[in-house]
Amino acid sequence: YWLNEDYYAASRTAIYVGCNKGMDAIDMLRRLSSDSFIDKHRWKTEFFANTEVIPGVCHQEDSPQLAVVGTNKKHAAVYCVEAMPKTAEQLSRTAFRLGYHGKLLVHNAAMSSQDGTTLFPNTVVGTENQGLSFCEKSPEQCAPVTLYKLDSYVEKYLPEDTLIDFLSTDVEGFDWEVLKGGLNQTLARVRYLEL
Repeated sequence: YWLNEDYYAASRTAIYVGCNKGMDAIDMLRRLSSDSFIDKHRWKTEFFANTEVIPGVCHQEDSPQLAVVGTNKKHAAVYCVEAMPKTAEQLSRTAFRLGYHGKLLVHNAAMSSQDGTTLFPNTVVGTENQGLSFCEKSPEQCAPVTLYKLDSYVEKYLPEDTLIDFLSTDVEGFDWEVLKGGLNQTLARVRYLEL
């Protein structure tokens, strides 16, 4: 019932921390916007085209996409935060090619309980289950990435006082660090949280 058309205001927002290949983010954008033009199958075809991509561990690219709820399109924005530089580049390219770039907002960044910079693997597009420990062992295969507290990220990128309908974190066990970074402001504005 939580996506009932009458329940929501005209503008809807979601944040995916650890956006991976964007499959779940695109599904949510489709659902929040009630826009059948947003299509996970088109996304998968374009994302995997003309580049080496490692398939997802959880196989989201093969699961059915969410149905469009209602016939009135809504303004929706999904913020797609991806720490892996090559994956973030492919997410941005795919969003632009499909015309989703004004709705799927991709940022190459990492989230934690503090602001700063960190190293993240700069390996094959779609690589999952590699994180900070990989860079300790193989720093030459890593690149610097901006590190945000959730509160800092929201303050920088989202319009002031935006209600966040859905927040998802998929950060290889560092979810608590992400949530600690949102305790001062952001979490009070979140309707649904997925870990």
